[in-house]
Amino acid sequence: MYKRKKTLNYLHNCKATKQVCFDKKELNEIMSIYSKYVIAGEWCDYAIHFGKVEAVFAVFGKRSFLPAYKIIKRGNGVRKYQLIDPGGRIVLMGEELKQIVNCIGIKCRNIDITR
Repeated sequence: MYKRKKTLNYLHNCKATKQVCFDKKELNEIMSIYSKYVIAGEWCDYAIHFGKVEAVFAVFGKRSFLPAYKIIKRGNGVRKYQLIDPGGRIVLMGEELKQIVNCIGIKCRNIDITR
């Protein structure tokens, strides 16, 4: 609970310092797919970085020091969002975050979370 409050307070401060940040709607989309993978047992941790040029949401698998995926939001440009794999290759670039999240979520559609 404390971690979530701290993250939300930091999001409000991003606007004042002119950093690139994920807004609440974007974080909800990312966290919805993240929670499905955590329930499935594939992911166990995440990291968020806000910078002046880009914001990064990285997810980590079990026993892994390299992120399984990174979702990058650029401050400007036509292709605002990027999905990066563990090898550093760009898997998908798009204008909407929903495209990126759906690309990750294709694998999760058959997971039953009502157990």
